[in-house]
Amino acid sequence: CNQINFHGGECVILGDIKSAGTVRICQNSGERANVEVKGAFSVGGVITVGQNGDGMLKVEDGGSLSVLSTSDSYIGQNNNSKGGIVINGGNALFKGNINVGNSSTGELTINGGMVEVAAGKDVYVGFYSGKTGTVNLNGGVLKTKRITKKEGNGYLNFNGGILQANESNTYIIDDLSDMVQVQSGGGTIDANGYSVKIGKSITGEGAMRFKGGGTITFSYNCNHNG
Repeated sequence: CNQINFHGGECVILGDIKSAGTVRICQNSGERANVEVKGAFSVGGVITVGQNGDGMLKVEDGGSLSVLSTSDSYIGQNNNSKGGIVINGGNALFKGNINVGNSSTGELTINGGMVEVAAGKDVYVGFYSGKTGTVNLNGGVLKTKRITKKEGNGYLNFNGGILQANESNTYIIDDLSDMVQVQSGGGTIDANGYSVKIGKSITGEGAMRFKGGGTITFSYNCNHNG
């Protein structure tokens, strides 16, 4: 297919599905759709979850999502939309930036598996003023250069997941709206052999672990109670 649009309802991907171009979930206002990936879903362009409607994409254990364009993918793209990606297992690869909450509300939740963002690319949370993006690391691994916000509201919550670096000389956590929250399940930052910086305070009740060799430098307080 040159492109795939999901306009509503429920869709389960069981086999090997490939799109040469863009994939849009809820392109139009008022649409609601839930796409569940249990097979292999390859996207040659970018993916937009909640372009103008209310879209959800879930990757289940044994499933895989590969987004091969180096351009930005969006979770909650335009005004009055809402987007969510939930990784319950399997693997997801993004060769471009992930923009969570661009001109609306977006949420990336990782409960298991691996989400890898290509070297040199970022996870943006809360891009435009007044918009909100959230990353929830409840399990699994998010491998990226950096999580950062632009003009909006950006949040990062740990509750059992791992944030893993994929390059040196960068703030792996930078310029979020509030302190990084570590919930009861705790969290881990894995330097993965690189030298990285943390540009935001860490707080919360859960235990925070730091591993992976390399060097981790704190520019703010690490004052959580775990």
